[in-house]
Amino acid sequence: MSFSKPEEYELLRLARILGGVPKVKALLQAMKDNNIITDTLMLYLKSMNYKIPSPLERRVEELEKRLEALDGKTSRTPPALPEKQTVSQPEEWSYEDLKKDLDEAKEYRPSTFLYYKILTNTKGKISREDLINKIGEISGKKFSGYSLAGVLAGITASMTKHNYERWDSKDEDSQYFSLNEKYREMMEKYFESQGGIKE
Repeated sequence: MSFSKPEEYELLRLARILGGVPKVKALLQAMKDNNIITDTLMLYLKSMNYKIPSPLERRVEELEKRLEALDGKTSRTPPALPEKQTVSQPEEWSYEDLKKDLDEAKEYRPSTFLYYKILTNTKGKISREDLINKIGEISGKKFSGYSLAGVLAGITASMTKHNYERWDSKDEDSQYFSLNEKYREMMEKYFESQGGIKE
């Protein structure tokens, strides 16, 4: 089978990796639902040391256009990937800033809000599967692994942009998640002010 452009090969390879066109569409939907653009997803993949194939990285804008065309959406050009910079030590959160960010998440990013609420209510670690199921049960909406990836990508992009410490932690395989214990007291104080930590 021949391809007129290298991007077509990358698209087919991506579809095969994800499990076919339906999986690609599910990924696109999760990205749309969480306002995740390709460069943000790339940042998240890099943050977890995912080895992005160089042809895909070089042609990401064209690939996104083709993925959107596949899903019947109007193509758009995402912002250019940020240049590599030396990152300074992440800053600590004050309670005021943490409260402001969680208030915004509650209104505009409900899945992210529930993600933090569940981690705050969990002593120790919670498995990826249990986390996905709990967010889906509490929200009353379908929540998948792609949805969780969208939440994590958004968190990574936000923390990287503002150079703040993360409130969450996960293992290398992203199979177990927990709260950053440094912020547990602040998180518990916030959720108690919202009517309690319990889901």
